[in-house]
Amino acid sequence: MDLAGTALWTFLIFAVIWLVVLITSINGLVKRDDIPLSVKIFWGVIISLAPVIGLIAYVVLGRKRIGKTG
Repeated sequence: MDLAGTALWTFLIFAVIWLVVLITSINGLVKRDDIPLSVKIFWGVIISLAPVIGLIAYVVLGRKRIGKTG
């Protein structure tokens, strides 16, 4: 396999991983009952407008940790 083929497969693998994380995050965002609709819309817009940075920010900052209160 040449360099172009390897680069294509690498890109496809990362794209699939990113898509799975994106779908999982949006699904989790929609199903949450502990946050108001306005916050859900905010995170949806952030994830949509800045796909990589927005998704990372939601996963790191927006998801409630199990066992944490507040």
